[in-house]
Amino acid sequence: MKAVKYLPIFLLLLSISAFSQQTNIKVGSATRNMIVYAPSGLSNPALIIQMHGMNQDAAYQKNASKWETIADQHKFVVVFPNGNNKSWDISGDNDINFLKTIIDSMYSKYKIDRNRVYVSGFSMGGMMSYHAANKMADKIAAIAPCSGYLFNNTATSSRPMPIIHIHGDADDVVGYSGVAGVMETWRKHNECPATAQITNPYPANKANSLTSKKYWGPGKDNCAVVLLTNKGKGHWYSLDAAAGTNSSEEIWAFCKEYSLGKTNSIPVQENNLKVTDVRFLVEKSILRVEFPGAHSNVNTLNIFDLKGNLVRNLTFGGGDGFKNVDLSGIAVGEYLLKLQSGSSRVYTSQIMLSRP
Repeated sequence: MKAVKYLPIFLLLLSISAFSQQTNIKVGSATRNMIVYAPSGLSNPALIIQMHGMNQDAAYQKNASKWETIADQHKFVVVFPNGNNKSWDISGDNDINFLKTIIDSMYSKYKIDRNRVYVSGFSMGGMMSYHAANKMADKIAAIAPCSGYLFNNTATSSRPMPIIHIHGDADDVVGYSGVAGVMETWRKHNECPATAQITNPYPANKANSLTSKKYWGPGKDNCAVVLLTNKGKGHWYSLDAAAGTNSSEEIWAFCKEYSLGKTNSIPVQENNLKVTDVRFLVEKSILRVEFPGAHSNVNTLNIFDLKGNLVRNLTFGGGDGFKNVDLSGIAVGEYLLKLQSGSSRVYTSQIMLSRP
C-alpha cells in the first residue's frame, strides 16, 4: 500500500525533472556544462541564457531567478551555464565561444529561433552580458544585466543593442553610482533620445512600489535602453514583486519584443489625438498593425522611404482591430511609418526592414 501511495508523487518528480537537466557540451577541446530548462510543447522557441555571479554556479542562479513558470507559460528555453572556476571571462573569447556553442547546441536539440536569443546575468554574469553585446551582437537580440556592468564602460557592439538593466541603489558590491554612466554610454551608442521617460513608482499603478523606471527610446532600429532601479535594495536578484517588480518577469517582457532580422514592436507615444495600444509587427514580409484599443481618429498608414517617396498606403475603418500590409517588393532598408487622421499626423516612427 505504501508503494502505491507514494507512486504518484514519484511520477510527478520524474515529470518535473525531465524539463531540467545537466548537460555537457564541447567548446573546442574543453568540456563545459550547464543546466537546461526546456518545457514541453516547444515550437521554434526563444532562448534565454542566464549567467550566475562570481563564486556562484548555475544551480544557484536557477534557484535565485525562478524562470520555470515564465518559460512554461511562454514556451521558451532557459540555459544556466557554469563559468570556469565560478567566474566569467569578461575580456577575452573563452566564454564568448561557450555562449555561441550553447546557441548552436540549443538549435540542434530544440530548434530554437536564432533570431530570439537573449543574454542575461547577475553581478559578474551581468558584466558578461555586456561583454557578449560587444563581441557577438549578431547572435543575440537583447541583453538583460542585473547588478553588473563592465567597469571600463565600453559600448562597441556591431549594431544597436536593446538593454534592460536592473540594479539596487544600495548595492555595495557593484556600486549603483556607476550605473548612470553605463546607461549614458549605451544610450548614445543606440542613438536613443537624451531625455529619459521616467515612471516612478513603477509600475505606475502600484503606489507602494520601490522600483522606478527610466526609458530611453526608441533609438536606432527601434532599440531602447531601460533602467529599473530597486530603492533600498542591495546586491541581489530581486523577485520582490510585492514591493516592486519581479526581475525575471520584467526581463522577459522587455526581451520578447526584440528579434534579429525583423522589425520589433514599437511603443506608441500618445498626443492630442487618441491612439492607444498600437503595435507594428513584421513577420514573413507582412506588416501587422494592431489596434487593441480605441483608434477612431486614425484612418491612414503611410510608409515612406528616407527620400520621402511613398512606398505603401493603407486606409483603416473605424472598427478595424488590425490591418495587414504586404511588404513584399520593398527593399531592405530604413523607412518611416506615419499614422494619420486626415491631414493630421498622429504618430511617426522610423523602422528597419531586413531579412532573416
